Amino acid sequence: MDMALEEANAAIEPFKAGGVIERALGGPEASMDRMIGDHLASVAMLEARGDKSPERPIYIFNPDSRLLINYALRRNQDPSKSGLFADVVELDDEGKPRHGVSVINPFATSSGYINVAVGDNPHGFAPSYTNLKLDSDDPLRTVPPNLETADLLNMMGDLSIEEGESAIDFVNRRQQEREEFRAKVRNQQVRHYLGTVQAFDEYTNPDMHLIISDRDDLAPLAAASREAGLYPLVVSGDDLLEHYINSKRIRDAPIELGESIPELLRHTHPELFNWLGNNAVSFLTVDIPHNRWDPETGRDITIKLPMPKWPKVKDGSIEWDDRPRTLDMFDFAKDIMQRSPVFARLINPMLHPGYSEGGKVQKEAHGDYLQVPIGAESPDNLKEYTDWLRKVRLDMALTLYLRGLNQIG
Repeated sequence: MDMALEEANAAIEPFKAGGVIERALGGPEASMDRMIGDHLASVAMLEARGDKSPERPIYIFNPDSRLLINYALRRNQDPSKSGLFADVVELDDEGKPRHGVSVINPFATSSGYINVAVGDNPHGFAPSYTNLKLDSDDPLRTVPPNLETADLLNMMGDLSIEEGESAIDFVNRRQQEREEFRAKVRNQQVRHYLGTVQAFDEYTNPDMHLIISDRDDLAPLAAASREAGLYPLVVSGDDLLEHYINSKRIRDAPIELGESIPELLRHTHPELFNWLGNNAVSFLTVDIPHNRWDPETGRDITIKLPMPKWPKVKDGSIEWDDRPRTLDMFDFAKDIMQRSPVFARLINPMLHPGYSEGGKVQKEAHGDYLQVPIGAESPDNLKEYTDWLRKVRLDMALTLYLRGLNQIG
């Protein structure tokens, strides 16, 4: 092992216990550009050969800021969710990831950037390499990365055909064995490759942050957004429900009416709508305070608001339903989220009693996070939220950098 690689492995040693970083792949480098360039060239070669992997990642670690940067090519049927993306986490003393950035200058480094290997892990990071042990005594104990390799390993297993076994029985038996092995591969891929809500195109505005909240005091969330450098567009629960009711008043209206961020902004921020355009928001917070929720009964225990049932009765009038306010807010916000691409979103998960992470930000999928931004669970909730906003803003900046570097190359 050369001195530079030894130095890199010594720098990452304190962080390996977290289960993300395994080893250094080279010595420290003053710039990330060469590492990224080599990775993009490798990805281009794989694509030319018909590569179908859901994600091709590279991981770069800055020991000084404890930031682990993931650059990846993702594949998705939706073009706005495909392509090159960046994702940053901050590692704690043991190397466990935190979805937030607390340092002032994330790129400051005296020791250099280190290309690191990430293998199978419990934190939702796609592996940057795969060990395929074809020479093992029992290759079927290995779960390969794709279906083609699964079929290969299945052929290498111990196979015998009983005297008298019919061709149909043999084919059926082999098909069942093959499908069982393929199911293991699919389950592993689900664990390795997170889904995504993250979308990005040329119309995405990188500076706008929509906050939908039913809190009495929305100032702390807006202040956190400003501190992170994102302009807050605040929509209260009353505004959201008013827009919801108005959209339901229109007989035979298409489902898209009202159920998108542009339509919500047309109602709540008309002075900004025409200027911002249809793809106005990169970041979204949906904050439903849990103090309106009774986990024992699973019902909203405070405010109820008359809401229109759907569809309307035959004579065109509205039949009203006394549904819980919080449920209507969340359901309508969920529809809006599904119909409007955003780069990253954070949802207050306290409608789900199983959530117990306090102030920590949890990642559900690419661009999809859970956290209680303000609450009694932890005095640091708002700081965690602010750091998450810094993180996703940095994710977008690094995504732009990665895509620009790819075009230059």
